[in-house]
Parts: sequence; C-alpha cells; structure tokens
Amino acid sequence: MRRLVVAAAIVVAAPSPASADDLADQFAQLSARPKPRYLRPALEELAVIGAGAAWYWIDRTRQVADWDFPSWKQRFNGEAWRFDNNPFPINFAWHPIDAGQYHLFARTSDLSLPVSIGYGLATSFLWEWGLEFREKVSINDMIVTTGAGTPIGEFFHWLGRYLESAPDPRPWHHVARWTLTTTRAAHDLLDDRVGLRDGTTADALGLSSDIAHRFVFAAGGTTAGHGTVSARGELAALPGYRQAREMHRAFRDGNVSAVDVKLTLGGDAIGFEFGADLMLLGVHHQDARSSTTIGLDLAYRYRRELLGAWEARVAQLHLPGLGVDHHTGPLRLKARAHVDFAGLDAGAYADWKLRHAGDLVVEKTILRKHGYYYGWGVSASLAAELDLPRTTLGASIDFAKYDSQEGLDRTQEDVTDDVDCGDRLLRYEAWARVRPLGGRGFLEARVTGDRDDGHVGEVESSRALTRFTFSVGAVL
Repeated sequence: MRRLVVAAAIVVAAPSPASADDLADQFAQLSARPKPRYLRPALEELAVIGAGAAWYWIDRTRQVADWDFPSWKQRFNGEAWRFDNNPFPINFAWHPIDAGQYHLFARTSDLSLPVSIGYGLATSFLWEWGLEFREKVSINDMIVTTGAGTPIGEFFHWLGRYLESAPDPRPWHHVARWTLTTTRAAHDLLDDRVGLRDGTTADALGLSSDIAHRFVFAAGGTTAGHGTVSARGELAALPGYRQAREMHRAFRDGNVSAVDVKLTLGGDAIGFEFGADLMLLGVHHQDARSSTTIGLDLAYRYRRELLGAWEARVAQLHLPGLGVDHHTGPLRLKARAHVDFAGLDAGAYADWKLRHAGDLVVEKTILRKHGYYYGWGVSASLAAELDLPRTTLGASIDFAKYDSQEGLDRTQEDVTDDVDCGDRLLRYEAWARVRPLGGRGFLEARVTGDRDDGHVGEVESSRALTRFTFSVGAVL
C-alpha cells in the first residue's frame, strides 16, 4: 500500500506533457516578433563600418597596396567586380565574424530572418562598393560575408533567446547571457524586454524547455603531444522536439542550428576549426519512436592547421542545400549535401612554380601572394551516433571536390597562365565515449583522418594525416 501511495505522489508531482495545443502556442510565441526596429540595426551597422572606414583611412600605409583606383563607371558596369587577393584569415575568418555581428544587430531588433539577411548583405555591399571606392569590388567578400555570417549569427540569436528564458534565473544564467550573447542582452536591457515565455517549464539547465539543446564540451590531447579543446552547441527552437509524442511542424525561421569549435595547441602546432550549420526552413515530423527533420541547409566551415609537416587551409561556404536529421531510439543520423564556394590551400603550387621557374608566366595573384585559390564544387557528409547505456559510438565521413575559379582575378589583365587548380578532400572520424559514472561526464577516444589530393596545373600533390585524441568532457 505504501508503494502505491508513493507512486501516486510521484505521478501527481511529475509535470504532465504539454498538449498539442500548448506546443502550438509555444511555437507561436517563438515565431512571433514585437514591432521590428528597423532604424536601430541600420545605425548600429553604420557605426561598425564607420569605425572600420576610419581605421581603413588611418592605416593608409598598409591599405594603399590594395588601391586599384577603378572608375565609377567600372563599378556600375561590372568591370571592377573581381576576386580579391587578401590574406586567408581576413577573407574567411574576420569577414564571417563581422557578418555574424551584422546579422545579430538585425535579429535582436526583432527583424525576420530574410530581412536580417538583407541587412547583412546591404552592409557588406555598402562597404565593398562604396566605402572601399579606391579598390575593386570583391566578389568573394560579397559571397562569403553574408553567406557565412547568417548561420553564425542565427545560432547566437537563438542561443540568446534560450539563455534569457529561465523561469527562475540563476547567477550563471546572467553571466552566460552577457558573455556569449552580448548584443541580445544589451538590447533586452534597452527595450526592458523579458525573455521568459508563457507556458514553458524549466529544463535540466534551468532554462526554458521550448528550445531543445545539446552542448558537448571536451578537453584532452593527441598522441603527438598536442592539447585540444572543443565545444559544440545544438539548438532546436521547436517545442516538443524529440519528445516521445507525435508532432508535425513546418518552420521557416532558422529554427534548427549548430556551432562547433576546436582549438589544437602544441610545441610545433596550432590548429583552429570552426563550423556553423543552419536549417533556414523545413519540416519536422516525429512520433513516439522516431523523428525526422528535413530542410534547406546553409553552413560554413573554416579550418587552419599547422601541425608539424601538415598544413591545411580550408574554408567552405556550403550554399543552401539538403539537410536531414533523423533519430530512432538511441540512433542519431545526420546527412548534408551542398554546392560550395571555397578557399583552399594550393598544396602543389610551390612545385608548379619551381617547374615553371624559367617560363615567363604570370598566374593568379591570389596564388602568387598567398598560395591559395578560390574554387567551386560539391560536398556531402554523413554522421551516425549510437547512444547506448554508459557508452556512445559514432562515426562520420565528409567528402568535397573543388575546381578553381578562372577569370575575374584582381589583376586579370596581367595574367598569362590562369592555371587550373583543384582538390578532393576526405575526412573521416570515429569515436567512442564511455560514461563510467553513468552521468553527463565522459571519457572519449577519437581517430580523425584527413586526406587532400590536389593539383596545380599538371603538378599533383597528395597529403594525409591521421591523429588520435583522448579527452574528458561532458554533455549538457
């Protein structure tokens, strides 16, 4: 009899699952926006690029090397639109970071996803076409800045909405908000806006459960003696996501997003990897046994590594393509397929240059100055993870193939050999996580393999690296 009373008390105390109408109401709250503030983000973005313009003119001694002095007629008729020859980190790291901030200014002022993308594109265009009037308009910056900034900014937009949603805020919630989502926190303060949404319950982190989350943190080292730190965040702004219940939902507000980052350091090594993935729109269906999300996916990946003899420079803008996430019981599957624009290290360039040392050839300026090239191609990835009691097993494979952009070089008129470049990239990973105490902490062993087969003209190159990493971490 005592057991029955205890069981009944537990049933009464346990929160009942939200009804279909409640979930629809929560989704409507997430999708609703107060009156948009169109002027504020415009002024904020003008202030940022205005500061950039001031630096641009103050630092004239370095900037003058890029001044082409195109005429205004060339800016209008397209003759001044070229692929630039700036350093790899500027084109593929700093510009996406700036663009992520442009996107956040708009989104945290309650603008829609399409309008926020438009603000970022307009800001990039104003900088490239107007403020840098002494330079040719950079086609690659116009593509990468908005394309990469959108998935980066969108993840932090939803992270800000998640971190502000605690029914009973704790001190670390405020620290996390102001540290990770400063723009959102500042706008909340200016607008006297409270992020708590009606009808939601607290999740395991004390934040609103209407935005599903998965955060993975790990730190460890490789068998080559390099230290590693990594983090991954996944957010799904779909109330009821992956609960054991039937639900069908269409979405178009960037509701499913993820960001991951990894840093590798050692005596002779430094490596940085960053990725952002966003389902712009799609459909989600689930029942008591499985769930499937299919959408239009936009993603960006950046990798810069100097690990002993291994060097990698890879930046991939995965243009809108197919994204599929599927869960069945303990099994998680993820598939992506895209057409890409990329920046890639030309591994065979030094040998090609040596072979043509006696020839009077002038190649792409991006090759001559920085040893990389712009390319177009396709990519596909597949990942699977099986979450068993106290053990998680996973594997992934990524493949991409690229061919270089010919024509439209910054100094195309001087190029005598617009040499063709190309690369085939393959990465595979396999990992095993063990939770010896059965909680959120884990021990992980991981193997990562990279292979890059490329060519510059008739000269081919092939590089490969396999690394083993052991780390400790937690899933929150």
